[in-house]
Amino acid sequence: LGGILAPLNSTMLAVALPGIITDFDADIGTAGWLMTGYLLALAVIQPVAGKLGDRYGRRPFMLGGLAVFGLASLGATLAPNLLFLIAMRTLQAISGAIVFPNGAGLLRQLIPADRRARAFGTMGAVLSLAAALGPPLGGLIVAFGGWRAIFLVNIPLVLGALLLAWREVP
Repeated sequence: LGGILAPLNSTMLAVALPGIITDFDADIGTAGWLMTGYLLALAVIQPVAGKLGDRYGRRPFMLGGLAVFGLASLGATLAPNLLFLIAMRTLQAISGAIVFPNGAGLLRQLIPADRRARAFGTMGAVLSLAAALGPPLGGLIVAFGGWRAIFLVNIPLVLGALLLAWREVP
């Protein structure tokens, strides 16, 4: 559940971008940092976060990453200006990049070797599905709730993932 946050959010924003540009009277180059900053932070932080999880344990990184993702989503929902929104998006990416490799590490650690390939295959399919559902889901959310709602929709996902991680992650 926590793993779908990054791919879902990276693709949902694409349909919200025109509304964000209009609301903040921004140019496309500046607003593009909502996507660029997100993808850069994901790429840079994931290997470091995975290594830290290997060294210090995955539970605190999973719980902390999920909590920060939820707070950043709430901050993005309430963003008063584009710069603040870019900062919250980047914080979402950093926290998502902490959650994802540690979730994959937990699968490797907890799933018996004979079932691991199936688990990773299922995870890959779910992540791909989340990325593919981002634009149509984002379109529906923006149509009915405006661009701010694409960030608000993360809150129940994060709460569910936090609850599961709190109970199940050793």
